[in-house]
Amino acid sequence: EYAALVRLGSAAAVQADSDAKVLVGSIAGGDIEFLNAMYEAGLGDDYTAVSMHPYTGPIPGDVNGMSYGPNECPAGERNAAFWCFARGVEAMHDTMVHHDDPRDIWFTEFGFASTSTWNGSGLQGQGSHLREAVELIGGWSFVPVAAWYQLIDQGPDDREGTFGLFDTANNMKPAGEQFRDLLIEQIGPTGSPSSHSPVLIWPVGVWLEDPCPAYEWTSVPHAVQYLVWVNQYGTFDEPGRVRALVSPHQAGCETYGICQFVSGIPIESHGEWWVTAYFEDGTKLESEGESFRQ
Repeated sequence: EYAALVRLGSAAAVQADSDAKVLVGSIAGGDIEFLNAMYEAGLGDDYTAVSMHPYTGPIPGDVNGMSYGPNECPAGERNAAFWCFARGVEAMHDTMVHHDDPRDIWFTEFGFASTSTWNGSGLQGQGSHLREAVELIGGWSFVPVAAWYQLIDQGPDDREGTFGLFDTANNMKPAGEQFRDLLIEQIGPTGSPSSHSPVLIWPVGVWLEDPCPAYEWTSVPHAVQYLVWVNQYGTFDEPGRVRALVSPHQAGCETYGICQFVSGIPIESHGEWWVTAYFEDGTKLESEGESFRQ
């Protein structure tokens, strides 16, 4: 049934937009049995890549609850590769090659929990596992896309709540530091005071019920002030309905993390906004504009 859905859905998507990216999956773990069954049922050819979530860790029900790194596997299990990051990915790729599928694999989700409870890596372990995983990915020419899960912790100190690069108070964790350092290694050293503009996070391309949302963006190293500018477009065009200068302290992002500003000025209909980071030497960096609707 899923293979039939892929054939029909991907063909329709490509017909509507020849540049559409269609992913098959996402497949949890190294589930080559399911992948083989899809090929045998006939996937068709109108898809871009196979998507998977290559998690690693103990077999479900493992009472020892050990956390495994991306290049480790649970010992003594027939299906250990299923729950092993490296072996699972390579087994998936080998299966695709066996079926003469030349497409890539996209990781639409991967990560490690920082909890010290069941199936956790601990704070330092999460960071080292992140780096190890990225090094493995760098050696796989067939994995061009890998999305880390997730940005901010979602809840209590357990496996499901602690995958974030930041904790629930928006403090950067060791994994966040590793992620940041890996980015710097990829793009080279930053200029002075910074060469990276703020990136708008929320609200971006969404419909909102609250006309006074919390505006969120990524912090910029060495910025001393941010200008939050929101235009309103609707029946009454009142440009610059929000124009606020906030310090990193006021935005809650003095070092690294997510900056946030809540304005008491409501925006009706259609809003478009930007953030500009200012530095001590008088230079500035402006974000790309994003929009939202009420």
